[in-house]
Amino acid sequence: MNGKPYSRSYILYQDIMKGGKLTFYMGDKPNYDFGTAKEDRPVSLIFDRE
Repeated sequence: MNGKPYSRSYILYQDIMKGGKLTFYMGDKPNYDFGTAKEDRPVSLIFDRE
């Protein structure tokens, strides 16, 4: 996002409202590691299962 790596598997509303540029680079093979870190996954506002 804005020329820096973005490791979250979701986009925050606040980030969208700030504007900027989000570029996706896609290849022919999936990246199974993207968004797997706990801090990069969305948080449930109802409960946390872990």
